[in-house]
Amino acid sequence: MADNTFGFKGSRGVSISDPLFIYVQWEERANPKTNPRLDEIITDLDTEYFANNPKINIRNSLPFLTFRQTEMLFKAIKQNFDYFGLEGVALCRQVNSRGKLTGKVSLDDSPMIVPFGITQEYDNIVLPIIEATFKDERFQAYSYEYLAKYFCSGEYNLMDSYGASLGLSRTEYPLFPRKGEIEGALDRPEEVPSKKKQTAITRGESKNVDKTSYYDDYEEPVKHDKLHTVLIGVIGVLAFSSLCYGFIANNKIKQQETKLEYLYNELKSTNKLQENEHKIDSFGRYFLAQYYSGNKDNIKPFLSSGDVKYTQPEAKNITSLLVYDVSVDGNVYTISYIVGFKEADGSTTTQKISFNCKKSKTSEWGWVVVSEPLSSAFGTSQSKGE
Repeated sequence: MADNTFGFKGSRGVSISDPLFIYVQWEERANPKTNPRLDEIITDLDTEYFANNPKINIRNSLPFLTFRQTEMLFKAIKQNFDYFGLEGVALCRQVNSRGKLTGKVSLDDSPMIVPFGITQEYDNIVLPIIEATFKDERFQAYSYEYLAKYFCSGEYNLMDSYGASLGLSRTEYPLFPRKGEIEGALDRPEEVPSKKKQTAITRGESKNVDKTSYYDDYEEPVKHDKLHTVLIGVIGVLAFSSLCYGFIANNKIKQQETKLEYLYNELKSTNKLQENEHKIDSFGRYFLAQYYSGNKDNIKPFLSSGDVKYTQPEAKNITSLLVYDVSVDGNVYTISYIVGFKEADGSTTTQKISFNCKKSKTSEWGWVVVSEPLSSAFGTSQSKGE
């Protein structure tokens, strides 16, 4: 739990335009006013990166920092100090009013790390915040799946805000910790899938149709003379010619309609893919992290109720995870990743992993896997570690 001396009461205004950012609270004995080296680091960073716009530099932004400013400052501190202790850090969210950010921030119910130390193992601010949340009693009632969705796929989520601030592609995001991987994490409830709604199907009743005899409208044929027959023949030829022309024209129209329909469907599929590609990638990454944990229970919330529920996970150490391709066919999306693994003998292998998924209203993630992951060798595949 956070110390009561950490943070501030009420709300405060910020000039930062990002929806999420970091609050930094220095120790009394180690802050820019009492530590000349720290003050010099901040001055150097502001001169190098924010000289053209001092209003948004690190010194003027403190105690609030964008993720980009945070990583600049903390990694510079890492280079200059073996260890640097802070009173704490917290993840801040701007107050959202009717879809607009207000510039006001509160620390109420914010994930925080108190105290926080910058060591030589420091890599990024994201994973320490996530790990601290799993150890915080305030969030113990939330399941792993709920917190993963909160940090990675909700509106203004941590991963996307971090990536946007630093200009990262999704392949460069930090990997979200697998279930059971965080040391010291508190016990939390398992995610219980909601029951599928029963849909009543009513069959339409067949209506009795009165049948009439095909003799009822029969009339005796009328006999005609030769002139009448010739006229009928000429009319028939003209009608046939018109019919042929109409058939050809109609055929061309149908061809054009077919082309337009194809282009429309292609455009619709492209828009559909663009709309969901981001969500599918997030879902796919969490699924693969659990799939390669080797724990069957970890992947159950991700699987549909079909044959895919018999999927058996594998125990492998992932070193890299890059999205390769995403496609859609109807309501089924196929996603492929290039995954790097570190083997027990120290060697590394690379494989392409593909699986299908689709939307699901009953899944906590909003998606479920509907096919067992398929793997194939990719590139030269293997190298020996030093």
